[in-house]
Amino acid sequence: MSDTIAIALVTAVSTLLGVWFSGLVALRTTARQLEAQEKQRRGEHEEQRAARKRELRRQVYVQFLDESQALENALIQTWDHPLPQDCESIVNDLRTRLLRLRGIFHVLDLEGPPPVTEAARDVQIAAQRQIDQLETVARRARGQRTTNSLGIFAGAEWEACLRVSDSVRDELLRQARSALE
Repeated sequence: MSDTIAIALVTAVSTLLGVWFSGLVALRTTARQLEAQEKQRRGEHEEQRAARKRELRRQVYVQFLDESQALENALIQTWDHPLPQDCESIVNDLRTRLLRLRGIFHVLDLEGPPPVTEAARDVQIAAQRQIDQLETVARRARGQRTTNSLGIFAGAEWEACLRVSDSVRDELLRQARSALE
């Protein structure tokens, strides 16, 4: 074999090995880039999913808080005004509002997390007890034929209801803020 042929063969083999090695390096580099892009895409997807979940939770929390505040305002108005003749319709209206609050609670329970759900359940229980207390006080006031507001007629009970209501609402807000951070 002549030197020229040997040099040509060595050159050809070297070129083929160089092309093969370059292709292998390019393949690995491309695979790493694709892997990094996929990891980034998954991270962005998870971040978007978490943001959507936070926003959905926030909407449910706001809806629950709005409904509980509307119920609280109706309770305050009932306690602050003189006892009406048709006390049963007022209590029925309060119970209807409580049912709406419970309907929202089921969505909140689904969205969680458990500390927020527990705090929301405490708000519901406090509202239920306050309605029951108001109904009991209204019966007593009607029996004594008072013209005072229920809050004046049963000031200690009313103050206790307000303290519990404020306490459970504050705890719900604390838990909701913590869940949304």
